Amino acid sequence: MATGGLSSLPALLKTVLAIFCLACRPTEAAPTFLDLLEDPSDISTLVKAAGFLANYGYISPEKGQTSPEQMNVTEMSFAIRKMQRYAAVNQTGVLDQPTVRMINTARCGVHDEPEELSDSRIEYYVSDTVVAADSSLGRKKRYAVAGLNYKWNKNDIKYKLTNYPDESRSRITKAQVRADTERALKVWSDVIPLTFSKVNVREAADMEILFGSYHHTELAHDPTFDGPGGTLAHAFFPNSGWGEANGDVHLDDSETFTHREFAADGTDYLYTVAHEIGHALSMSHATDRSSLMFPYDKGYIPDFVLPEDDTRGIQLLYGKKTDAPSNDGETTAPVAHSEHEVCRRGVDSLTMVDNVLHVFSGNKFWRFSETKDILGQVEGTVSRDYFERLNAGTTAVYTRWDVKLVFLRGRNYWAYDGSSKDQAKARKIANLGGVPKSPTAVMHDRDQRHTYFFKYSKVWKYDEQSQSLVDGFPMGVHKAFDGLPKKGRVQAAFTDEQGDRYLLVGRQYYRFPNGQNQLDPEFPKDFLVDYFGCQPVFTQ
Repeated sequence: MATGGLSSLPALLKTVLAIFCLACRPTEAAPTFLDLLEDPSDISTLVKAAGFLANYGYISPEKGQTSPEQMNVTEMSFAIRKMQRYAAVNQTGVLDQPTVRMINTARCGVHDEPEELSDSRIEYYVSDTVVAADSSLGRKKRYAVAGLNYKWNKNDIKYKLTNYPDESRSRITKAQVRADTERALKVWSDVIPLTFSKVNVREAADMEILFGSYHHTELAHDPTFDGPGGTLAHAFFPNSGWGEANGDVHLDDSETFTHREFAADGTDYLYTVAHEIGHALSMSHATDRSSLMFPYDKGYIPDFVLPEDDTRGIQLLYGKKTDAPSNDGETTAPVAHSEHEVCRRGVDSLTMVDNVLHVFSGNKFWRFSETKDILGQVEGTVSRDYFERLNAGTTAVYTRWDVKLVFLRGRNYWAYDGSSKDQAKARKIANLGGVPKSPTAVMHDRDQRHTYFFKYSKVWKYDEQSQSLVDGFPMGVHKAFDGLPKKGRVQAAFTDEQGDRYLLVGRQYYRFPNGQNQLDPEFPKDFLVDYFGCQPVFTQ
């Protein structure tokens, strides 16, 4: 079911103006909307957040739930908390930096919690969230479905590709669109007893997949798209009151769709259409970042396989496929293979991209979710297949403030965003000004735009904005990070989405909470045991 888009612009503008006026209203004790901002002067963020919350169903002026006359800080904060839950950030109820970052992230147009409306032309249904516990894994996992009444009542689904993305904008061929669509359907049909049959564009189909911009169909209440960025696509649940649109998938043709690219300026078509097909099969949004049904764009994922939670959710609706391939060892954590090559070789470098940890070892890399689930193949992905000119032996990697991946080896570094080979040209580390050549590890604090370079017993803090070292650096690594072993060398490091810093010394990794140089008392832990299921090493 699609519920995104600015289909009621006048009402939304009234809400935004009401928020602005109330935010500026002087009071002595009562909280105002400015209390929801980290920077009270940043009214534009408040206005944008109000538009976002209305656009994705968290506030509903049309129903009077949070109309301009009734809007108050408590309601707004509650709406922000709900949004934060689906964005997988801390539920603070305020517009902090992680929340604003997610508001600015492209996403699916389907509402996270669709409302139940009585309308003869259109019906919205509340998703039933199902919580499953697997005692063998020792953790709880979440997935969401739209309900057993809103699924396909047939086993063979006929689909058609009505058109293709704009060739002047997207970087994907028609053949690649067809192949990626088939693969996206197979992601789901591999685990459930449904089949998908492609029909001619002139034939009737159960599922229509089309590309369009702004007002893209004549269907009443079909949400309009918003141009590049913002809403990437939307879909409609089966049997959900949309008539011919039930089970259809619409993609915003204003986007730049790509094929097998790590591209900051593009949207991976395969992952996007696989997500929307999930909705067309009656899957709702999930709050777990590792889920395919997480509402926000995660970019290109090599060797993608359906995560365990999505598999359980879709099988709740349609049952298991008797010959379904097992995901055991691919989407559960840890990998549980004591002879894994990383267990023998160790880790070269680490970095976090969109809350997915990338682990580089030799000429391969692996990707892990925040719950330590491996994403993709257990045997890893050859780095050079996806990063132009990247050779084995890269000593460090970090994700910069502009979301480019920066690889370092020897005296050179490569800033890579996947959109062009020019981005992979070698540049001299000496040009950065004051940082050491051949660092053993690097990590980046995106909020402060500071990059830490580690070498031997010292650490350098580099300001990416001023392009100079921060005063007081270099300094001893043990002074900057109290709790590291005296004789240890930092060989890899990364910063997570919350700003917590992790340093790897040998097999042990150390966590330093955001803004602190004191070691988390629950650390160190064995990285290879936690992530690759290697046999623990006991020392006396």
